[in-house]
Amino acid sequence: MFLSEKKNSNGLYYLYLMDSSYNATTKRSVLRVVQNFGRAEDFKKDKPDEYAKLVEKYGNKKDRAQSDQEKVIRQFITEGEQAADCMDLLSKIKYVMPQNITNLVLRKLWYHDLQMPKFFDYLTRHEALGIEYSISDIAFYFSMLKLMYPSSYLEGLELSPRFLGDPVADYTSDDVYRCLHVLAEYKDSIMQHVNKKIDVLVPREKTLLFFDCTNCYFETPYNDTYWNRKKAYRILRRKLRKENKKFKELPDKELNRIIDDTPAYTAMLEQIIDSLGDPLRMHGPSKERRFDLPLVSIALVVDEHAIPIDFMVFPGNQAETSTLIEIVRDVKVKHDIRNAVLVADGALNGTKNLSKLLEEGLGFSVAKSALTFSDKLRESELDLDTFEIMNDEAGNPTSMRYKIVDYHNVKYDMNGKDKNGKSTNPNFFGFITSHNPKKFFLRLY
Repeated sequence: MFLSEKKNSNGLYYLYLMDSSYNATTKRSVLRVVQNFGRAEDFKKDKPDEYAKLVEKYGNKKDRAQSDQEKVIRQFITEGEQAADCMDLLSKIKYVMPQNITNLVLRKLWYHDLQMPKFFDYLTRHEALGIEYSISDIAFYFSMLKLMYPSSYLEGLELSPRFLGDPVADYTSDDVYRCLHVLAEYKDSIMQHVNKKIDVLVPREKTLLFFDCTNCYFETPYNDTYWNRKKAYRILRRKLRKENKKFKELPDKELNRIIDDTPAYTAMLEQIIDSLGDPLRMHGPSKERRFDLPLVSIALVVDEHAIPIDFMVFPGNQAETSTLIEIVRDVKVKHDIRNAVLVADGALNGTKNLSKLLEEGLGFSVAKSALTFSDKLRESELDLDTFEIMNDEAGNPTSMRYKIVDYHNVKYDMNGKDKNGKSTNPNFFGFITSHNPKKFFLRLY
């Protein structure tokens, strides 16, 4: 509530005690008069003591709002982060602040639970990185932004003032992109630290893993084969101009021609290209059908709580089916995974992959279209009369039916055949579900 002096149609000022509330339906603030004290001049003259008490208690609207805002911020920072339930404080913050406060809400998780600032400070000292920016501040802001408002890093810098305290006001775009290089270089150490802290916060067994792979494209028509060669030319031109004065006056195109026509320079160019590493952004099958743009594939493994365990980035021209075993082996070693079951979709299904998973000591549950069965198998196994009714959690029957079948694929022969000429390939069993005679869903185990 607050005091307000309003002018009426006669030109006289009246003193009111007002209150403001937010109407969720109209999405507007609604003002109402709590008490009318009459003409402001007369009330101040006749009841000075009462007026002084009202001013002290309710004060000026603008000054009071600023005071309330400062009080709530101090209370949230000192008490809210330690409280088990600070929703009341958050609602007050939303009411008194026009800026976004998501960074304050997630601060406790980042600073206290995951202890990321301590980790990055140790990393900076231990590796003698010699950087002038805070890895923790930049990583925290952009991690929060991915949850709140997914955008590019360049746009993220422009959005920073919308958040309370302007989290990355002290950093430039150069700082951000340099920080990304550091995060990429020490990705494994970061993921191990995060998983170690999450293991303390969440009782997870890591016996059920979910794997999926997707890809994302880049807004450039050229892949990294082109860019690496272009960068190598630039590096070699700089080197040649530094060593030979006659090359300083030559334009880039002319010097590039000399490099191409000189075997020694061409060999140096290829060495520089090799030193830049394998190209990552490459043209390949795009899930968004952007075959004109280069892309990368991203493989992700999460646990039974949908918490990420690890991820890997692959070249865009690498088949998704070839990423499964590589990341599984990597995750097993880094995170000590044992006796786990891996769940994946049909795109990663294949007898070779499944056999490799068995070699790694992992179980699996992968999707496969039951409509790809042979005619003989379809006739013998896809008769709904031979299926059992599936019940819900309460034990009530549903429209879904299921059936467990043996499944054997001899197209991929891992160990050849035995003395009887039968494939020694491992047998799997399938769990078929259906609620329609024309639609079946199979998961292999």
